[in-house]
Amino acid sequence: MDDDNVLLPEALSILVQAALASGADVLTCPMNLFTGNKVPRTVERVWVPLGGAAGAGVYRNVFGDANALWKKSAFLQLGGFTTDYGVGHEDWELFAEAVLRGLRLELVPKPLYWYRVNENGMLLSGDQWADHARSVRPYLRHDTQGIGLALAYGLFMDRQRAIGAQAPRRETGGWRVPFRVLHLAKDPTLRVRFIGVAKSQGLRSAVRRAFKRAEKD
Repeated sequence: MDDDNVLLPEALSILVQAALASGADVLTCPMNLFTGNKVPRTVERVWVPLGGAAGAGVYRNVFGDANALWKKSAFLQLGGFTTDYGVGHEDWELFAEAVLRGLRLELVPKPLYWYRVNENGMLLSGDQWADHARSVRPYLRHDTQGIGLALAYGLFMDRQRAIGAQAPRRETGGWRVPFRVLHLAKDPTLRVRFIGVAKSQGLRSAVRRAFKRAEKD
């Protein structure tokens, strides 16, 4: 449970009943949103996740919030949250890893806590590119030749567009470099090297190296 959220009194009993009835490995639920230091008397906004939708989880966190009920054996099987200091999306990463490994993530269709929207919190004030690189990692681990690499490439291009809006563009031959990157991805040796760099130095470093090689070739 995030330390700035507020659990409803009936939350634990409902989650436990749902866990016993469903046999799910992970349970999440909708959340009531609020700002400030005081929980309001009436609900104005509710965020409803989808549950264990791995496909939709490619684009955004549809699994749920860190406020979740985990079966202990499932949590230990995945090794818990990764420890990337100052980087968010740890819940998105872990939920995606759980679903991609075949664990059951179910949604209790009832808001059971208040989620505090904090503009100074890590999610809104941190490095969104590092956050999204973290949530891409499970897909890269489980599908290195397909959707994982595509996600890594898409994230890099989004980052390049954001940087390009603030700084002069460097000529890279139009679409030659992106197509060259996809062509290089077919080489098993280069693909293994890409995965090795991603694991040891991070996803952004791996993608940056791939683009540098494509520019040289």
